[in-house]
Amino acid sequence: MSENSDRYSLVRECLPFVDNLIVNEIEAARIAGMDGVRGAPALPDVAARLFKLGVQKRVVIHMPEKGVSRLRDGTWTEVGSVALPAGFIKGKTGAGDAFCAGCLVGIFNGLSEREILELGGIAAVGALSAPALVAAAKRATVPVVVHYDHGLTFGKTMEALKLGFTSVMYDASAKPYGENVAETKEVVKIAHAFGATVEGEIGHVGLAADGDDKNGQYTTVEEAVDFQTKTGVGALAVAVGTAHGVYKTKPCLQFARIAELKSAVAAPLVLHGGSGLSDDDFRRAINCGIAKLNIHTDMVVAGMKAMRAQCACHDAEKPATWDYLDTRKAKVEAIKAVVARKLQLFGSVNRAFA
Repeated sequence: MSENSDRYSLVRECLPFVDNLIVNEIEAARIAGMDGVRGAPALPDVAARLFKLGVQKRVVIHMPEKGVSRLRDGTWTEVGSVALPAGFIKGKTGAGDAFCAGCLVGIFNGLSEREILELGGIAAVGALSAPALVAAAKRATVPVVVHYDHGLTFGKTMEALKLGFTSVMYDASAKPYGENVAETKEVVKIAHAFGATVEGEIGHVGLAADGDDKNGQYTTVEEAVDFQTKTGVGALAVAVGTAHGVYKTKPCLQFARIAELKSAVAAPLVLHGGSGLSDDDFRRAINCGIAKLNIHTDMVVAGMKAMRAQCACHDAEKPATWDYLDTRKAKVEAIKAVVARKLQLFGSVNRAFA
């Protein structure tokens, strides 16, 4: 018996204890004992054989040079860059499984390579950190909302609810209006059964790097009222001149539109892309009716600057001078300082029980 055949026989013995098998097409055929078949074996047959040998939940077969196929209802169809069976992304997953799941969702939705990897990373971090976040929120001395932001798929939004998130944002704003309404309404119904609230989005809050704060795709009062009435969302993200990320030029907020939306919509208004706005912009937006502001980029920039400054104090040629814990502490303290300042600016201090 060769070393390789012996190795694959040992792998086969372990398959009944494996929930998720992720391999390339060559390894899959060898583990299944089908590499001796004349011609390339059909992937559905390979997957079926691996399940018969004991794999419990799913098989993912990487095909880097052949595009993608997916088994759904017994039929394989071209999708993207891996092969997998129907029922993928179900059941409990660990960080590795979650990373693959996130990447696959990105692939199936035609995202860029950077976006695919980011989505995979978010999924992996969520699988590990969500229970800790929920537990910390319960121990806090003030009410804390554990919020899942920009849920782009129904499945991931449901996963957040199952993990104990008390608020979710279902973002179908890039879809046709009718689909956005129908899907968000369904998420609201399910989230309420979990005791959670839902934030929806209407209009287009794009990317600052693409100049989307100047594209004029603003939320109208009519569609905002219609959307909130039909879906029942507890908060509504609106497009009023901001965008996600770092602005190339000063954004132009539509304060009059915010005031009109506030007077007509029966739900708190949310401003995404708040990072980079001036203090006066924040004050005016709040006075006009914005109730929740997102400032992720401001925190990220502060943390990065702190880490860069800390690293500059280290001698690149002398690892003994490097101190990761000090660098991490500097990042955390910088982010805390940004949050503390924003709480003061937004008028949120000592209002947790208001």
